[in-house]
Amino acid sequence: MARRKNFVSHGIKVFFALILAIFIINRIVGTKAISKQEEYEKKLKGDPRDVNAILSLADTYYKKAIHIDSEESIPFLEGTIALCENAQELEESTRTLFLLGKAYFEMAKYTEDKNDLYDKAQKSFLSCIKKGLNSEELFILLGHTWLIRGYLNEAIDAYNNALSINPNNPFIISNIAFSYKEKGELDKALSILKKIEEPIDKNLYIMIHLLFGEIYERKGLFLLAKKEYISVLKKDKRNKKAKAAMKRLS
Repeated sequence: MARRKNFVSHGIKVFFALILAIFIINRIVGTKAISKQEEYEKKLKGDPRDVNAILSLADTYYKKAIHIDSEESIPFLEGTIALCENAQELEESTRTLFLLGKAYFEMAKYTEDKNDLYDKAQKSFLSCIKKGLNSEELFILLGHTWLIRGYLNEAIDAYNNALSINPNNPFIISNIAFSYKEKGELDKALSILKKIEEPIDKNLYIMIHLLFGEIYERKGLFLLAKKEYISVLKKDKRNKKAKAAMKRLS
């Protein structure tokens, strides 16, 4: 009888989490839903303990949140978190923990309670690692949670773990260089940054050359710093950081 009670109790929790997520999200995107989303919602109404359906729906919401990338993504992230937390009660897998951690991490962008959410994200990521998950994205996000809160050595370790999986990733290399720059180890940061082959992606190009500029500026190499900021402005004439730097160095 107790087992039946737990089943009903958990079923109710998942059902209300699902209803809340659907209500909030439909208020934004309307009643027309993607077919896959409707499929997962239908499955959960029939069986609230279907972990695969719970996580598939949560992943659908998370991807929508990432696509929007603004405060309008909050309901999608809330839906993701609610579903993942319920899935976790049924089955604590790396799939659940990783998606939950990513949702916490993204939600931190849009709330004042950032430290608590970054802490929750980090705990989820560390649990994934303990359970044997070895993922480039996992180590990058873990590195971010350390870096954001000023744990630079831990951030570097996490980024290096990501780099061991994908040795030529310019984004990872630039994050390691940035971490060393924050530590004040400018020569180390510069030597790492110089290992990057010229990126094709515009945003990555801008990020890397702004970092070059900042390092050169802090080393007192102002002509080299200006050269980097000018290269950024050639890609993005309105770049605020590069414009401010040029004004500062004029």
